[in-house]
Amino acid sequence: MTYIWIAAGSALGGAFRYWCSGVAARLIGETFPWGTLLINILGSFVIGVFFTLTGPDGRLLVSPNIRQFVMVGLCGGYTTFSSFSLQTLNLIRDGEILTACQQACPAEALTFGNINDKTSKVAQYKQEPRNYALLSDLGTQPRTTYLAGLRNPNPELEAKV
Repeated sequence: MTYIWIAAGSALGGAFRYWCSGVAARLIGETFPWGTLLINILGSFVIGVFFTLTGPDGRLLVSPNIRQFVMVGLCGGYTTFSSFSLQTLNLIRDGEILTACQQACPAEALTFGNINDKTSKVAQYKQEPRNYALLSDLGTQPRTTYLAGLRNPNPELEAKV
């Protein structure tokens, strides 16, 4: 019987995902898969809330079949991490490397470029005082570096340093 609940939830979740993706594409456009990203965020939020509310210490008492229906079926069919991955791979295949990386990390935490080109963002970031590499003091010569902005909001500590 549990499989029937999960199958029904998956069918409803998948149909709702398809509808939401279409609405997002019409409203926002299809250049970037915003619908997929929003669906994953919303679905993850719903899974987390439902899990918390119906857990052993939760406020709602529901049967195991209902929990499976909502979390595995409905939310599993609704969220689209597999679609998200497929869209990212398709962007890479189509030569849209930057768009694929932006989809995977929309906060622009990754920067790509030619380090030998002094006008590239990567080369400019390497020259910033905030640029550092992990364990570089041990002579490891890592190729990946990071930017960090440190600040101390405590004026008393700031004056002592």
